[in-house]
Formats: sequence, structure tokens, C-alpha cells
Amino acid sequence: NGSARLSRSQEFLKQIVYGGNDGIVTTFAIVAGFAGAQAQGNTAAAFGALAVLFFGILLQVFVWACVFIVTGEIVNLHTAFYFSLVNFTTFGYGDIVLSDERAVLGPMEASNGILMLGLSTSFLYSVAERLKSEREKHLHPDS
Repeated sequence: NGSARLSRSQEFLKQIVYGGNDGIVTTFAIVAGFAGAQAQGNTAAAFGALAVLFFGILLQVFVWACVFIVTGEIVNLHTAFYFSLVNFTTFGYGDIVLSDERAVLGPMEASNGILMLGLSTSFLYSVAERLKSEREKHLHPDS
């Protein structure tokens, strides 16, 4: 049974790695497609910023999942990643509960998640504003 859990966790980790690689390749293909189609660099820059933020958030969720495994609160990566994603996004289903000793880890991750999602939103907004400003300068050089 222990080896079945390990192989399930290994399979989940493999899916995360392959899925992440697929996402990266797809993102670069979209960006390359925009560049090849002579689309404005602003669009490619916006997609690039979004991709970096998305994968950064997934990395943070994964790190928190590893914390739950290392502390012994959750025994497999699949469940730990799910629990971490639920906490990070502040969904908080409550279907998995930490022990009293480490119960504070859940709200800590939720606080971290809401801050990081807020910072990511703010960063995307500033990128969009900068790209809009650059576009306006390009379209109306006399202004």
C-alpha cells in the first residue's frame, strides 16, 4: 500500500512536470505565433508577463504542498497540492483539516496567496498601462 501511494505521488508529480512543460511550450508557441504574425510586441509581452506570473503562482502552491508533506500533515503530493491550491486561492473547502499543532499553516498560506494574487493583479495592471502608454505614443507621436 505504501508503494502504491508512492507511485501515485510519483505519477502526480510527473503529470505536474509534463503539464507545466506543456504550458510553457504552449505559451512560447503563442508568443512566437504573435511575433511571426507581426502582431504588436505589446500582445506578446502581455502574454509573457501572464505566463511568468501563472507559473510563479503554481510554483508557490507547490512549495506550500511540500511544506505540508515535510511536516507530515499530508502524506501524498496529490492531496497536498490540492489542499495547497484550495488554501492559496482562499477557497477553503474544509474537506481536509490540519492538526491543531499546525492549523495555523492553512491561514498563513491563504494570507500569502491573497497577497501574491493581489500583487500579480497589480503587476498585470501596470504592464497593461505601460503597454497602453507605449501604444499611444506610437499611434500619436505628436501628443
